[in-house]
Amino acid sequence: MNIGVMSDTHNDEQTTKKILWELRNYQSNTVIHCGDLTSPGMVDLFETFQVYLSFGNGDYLSGEISERLIHQAMGSKASQVLSLVLNDIPIGIVHGHDQHQLSLMARSGRYRYIFTGHTHTARTAVIGNCRIINPGAAHARGYHTPTFGLFDLETGEYFQHKLSGQVL
Repeated sequence: MNIGVMSDTHNDEQTTKKILWELRNYQSNTVIHCGDLTSPGMVDLFETFQVYLSFGNGDYLSGEISERLIHQAMGSKASQVLSLVLNDIPIGIVHGHDQHQLSLMARSGRYRYIFTGHTHTARTAVIGNCRIINPGAAHARGYHTPTFGLFDLETGEYFQHKLSGQVL
């Protein structure tokens, strides 16, 4: 099962549409969004996906975003911090603007993977038995190429992509 991983879309509809198009080509129908979607209208772009969204510091209308997302796709979830079990694998999702929360989650021993965003910088790290994955930012802000990730839930492999589809 391929899961698309993205963060920090910041109302950038054009780039988000391109990333979602690429995720469809990878046969992904599930997206982990690590926050800063920013407005409820952006939810409409994800209408064919099951979405797990952690609210970021830019998601001021989190109640409206959550309501719209849950009505749009069965099984979609949105919260400040998400704890999921997918295929018996414990997964945490948090935006990352609260570094203390991220650190507590990583050190808790509850998660095999934590997906996070906020920094706009793609990176992975390991703390104990937990792999922390940041897909970078979907919104480029003019100083970098938009990035996203593809996570294979069955193998645990994570592939970082530039918007062009190039694996980094």
